[in-house]
Amino acid sequence: MREPGRELSRERRANVPGGRPGRHKVTTSPEEEAQLLLLAGELRVTVPRLLVESTLSRDGVLPAERKQLMVDLFAVRRQLSGVATNLNQLARRANVGELPVVEVREELRHLREVAGPGGRIDQALEALAAAGVGG
Repeated sequence: MREPGRELSRERRANVPGGRPGRHKVTTSPEEEAQLLLLAGELRVTVPRLLVESTLSRDGVLPAERKQLMVDLFAVRRQLSGVATNLNQLARRANVGELPVVEVREELRHLREVAGPGGRIDQALEALAAAGVGG
């Protein structure tokens, strides 16, 4: 099964009709090469894609960064869905008299991490806003 959000994360750029005839050679120092490889790896893109996108980006935010932020937001959404499912199951058990206090506390702690003030959802939304996504 394909991982949700995977279609947003693509290493190479999509093909274009007629190909890409433009070709440029760039030489870098070992330190610059290391930085390029590190950043490209973090964004899960190739170095050529990183160079093209960073050069052509008008607002300073790379399309690969925006896409990665969206992938991260989808991951947070999946986590929240899992937490909601777990809480629903715990509520059912509590309603029949099996109140697993330790499990409820642990699940509520996890819910606060994900959805509470300053939690993963807030962090993901702040990162998206900083990147200019959605507004």
